[in-house]
Amino acid sequence: MRLRRGVRKHSLLASGSCCINSYPGRTCPTALGLTLASFLLNIGFSVEETLEVFRHSPDFREDIARYQVEHIAGLRGSRVKYLPYKCDNMRSYGLCRWSCEGVKHPLQYFYRVLRGRRVKVKELW
Repeated sequence: MRLRRGVRKHSLLASGSCCINSYPGRTCPTALGLTLASFLLNIGFSVEETLEVFRHSPDFREDIARYQVEHIAGLRGSRVKYLPYKCDNMRSYGLCRWSCEGVKHPLQYFYRVLRGRRVKVKELW
């Protein structure tokens, strides 16, 4: 895995599974799945590692999930690698309840924290 220093794969897998499991017995929203998959792929997770996060979903089907994750990774279809939604869009979809000072994108937040910078976070709701 091509993660940068200080990133622990198991902690990210746990947090991703937590997002999925916050909808017990239900399918997680499509926007959440797209955002989570594109985030994990963009920080260095492989398709297999990303699929592992979604395996706990009640309606998980390997063939469909693999196609979707490979499409998001730019390996199928349009061959465009997708990015997660920016923070404003995530808040409008109800996927994020925080406002992070000076941060407009989840990847920006991730890399700032990874470099040891503090980000001022305010809960909105």
